[in-house]
Amino acid sequence: MKAEIETMIELQGYWDEVLKALNEIERRQRSIAFWGDSLREKEANEASLKEMIKQGKGTLMSMELRLNETESKIKKLEERKKTVQTERELAAVTGELDLLYKTRDTVEDESLALMDTLDEREKALEAASRELQESQVQVASDIESLQREIASFDAVRKEKEERFHTLSEKLPVSVKSKFLRLIQSKEGRAIGEVRDEICTSCNFRIPPSLAQESLRGATVCVCTNCGRFIFSRS
Repeated sequence: MKAEIETMIELQGYWDEVLKALNEIERRQRSIAFWGDSLREKEANEASLKEMIKQGKGTLMSMELRLNETESKIKKLEERKKTVQTERELAAVTGELDLLYKTRDTVEDESLALMDTLDEREKALEAASRELQESQVQVASDIESLQREIASFDAVRKEKEERFHTLSEKLPVSVKSKFLRLIQSKEGRAIGEVRDEICTSCNFRIPPSLAQESLRGATVCVCTNCGRFIFSRS
């Protein structure tokens, strides 16, 4: 087999390792992004509960003020009721009192319902805060582990890339530019083996004469379908 073909096979092996390392790095980066998004979602949930509780307490204070004002008005009208002189005036005071009592009952019912809601939200906040704290510890540990793995794969990538670029200098000019162009393609493949007259890079059946020529290894052969370099093992 020609030295150029042996060199290209070795280069392809290095590049496969580079792509594998990049793929593993990308997978771990996606995991880091996922856990980061998950943590931010929990943080947003906790913040939302805190804000709802804050607003609920503000509303409850307003209701308490309204109840106090209503009770004060009721007390004054009850005192006034004792001193009215006419039936007409009594009916007017009684009508006002009925409205105030209804208002008080409504506000009291709403206040009780809001207190129940606030109690539920306080419990939900406690659970959310506990879950967030646990997640923060776990996610920090997971991300640290993933970052170590990324660093390890990146070291492999750099090593293989360095070997690739050093070895690529040994390729003759007649094939180097095309080989580098093919290796930078989406598939990352510049040379493939021929098996049973099939180019394994594109799964295309090549002419028998070309298959025989690649098997002899005396010349650099190219697939008639995908344009990649090909080789055969005896």
